[in-house]
Amino acid sequence: LAAALGREFSYEQLRSVSSQSQTQLRLALDKLQHAQLIFRATSSPEPAYTFKHAIIRDAAYRSLLKNKRQQIHQRIAQVLEKEFPETEQTQPELLAYHYQEAAVNVKAISYWQRAGQRAVEQSANNEAIVHFQRGLELIKTLPDHAERTQKELSFQISVGAPLVMTKGYGAPEVEKAYGRARELCREMGEARQLFTALRGLWVFYLVRAEYRIAHELGGRLLTIAESDQNSSFQMEAQMALGIPLFYLPDIVGCRTHLDRAVAIYDPDRHRSHAFLYGQDPGIATQGFRAWMLGLLGLKDQAIKT
Repeated sequence: LAAALGREFSYEQLRSVSSQSQTQLRLALDKLQHAQLIFRATSSPEPAYTFKHAIIRDAAYRSLLKNKRQQIHQRIAQVLEKEFPETEQTQPELLAYHYQEAAVNVKAISYWQRAGQRAVEQSANNEAIVHFQRGLELIKTLPDHAERTQKELSFQISVGAPLVMTKGYGAPEVEKAYGRARELCREMGEARQLFTALRGLWVFYLVRAEYRIAHELGGRLLTIAESDQNSSFQMEAQMALGIPLFYLPDIVGCRTHLDRAVAIYDPDRHRSHAFLYGQDPGIATQGFRAWMLGLLGLKDQAIKT
């Protein structure tokens, strides 16, 4: 049971998943300590333990039959949800792991997504990618095509931003994630998530200096934004149209679109875009706008921006 919990485990967690009495459990733990197989890591009121070596934990874990192991992992996950509800917020990856090992894949996928998003919000982008990729692997096991497609789309959209942050805007992995998301949107007829997929491809082509493709994608973003009557989409679309024009160059056109984006931008409403797209649209827009105003000879306005 301890090995299924992990290299480190608390007495409370072990007690919760064990069918033994507290007296039996404490005696068993004392024997393991006396044999120097585990050590007590913290004292009361809630003692915690750790295996002396990972190989000891692995040997104990491998001694379990597969079916028994799955039952234990499911029991652990259910206990963590019920008796340690804070785990859902603080360690969703732990619940994802136990449900995955229990072969309860739908719940595991849900928790891998929560874990990935939590890591993104903490700027732990490498961890986020690992969590999202584990979820994507599990999604392949889902029998229902529609559910599989919807979940994959959500994961491909989510993994885009941390890939940008770790690999770079123009990395092939970024194009692959957002390109796959675009395919899934077309398959499902999904417009709102198509916007995010195209926005990801836009910055990929922009950074790779394919400005006309980027500008074309900006036009498609604006079409979606106007159809959806979504001001947040409109702000992103105006930025996506304006920035490529800075390079093409069309400075007047660039100013028109960037001014529109700035007029819509609200820091409180749009700050979360940094987690979704990998950058704050207000900062990006104002940065290009300052350069553009400088090129137009409007030094004072450029400095103020």
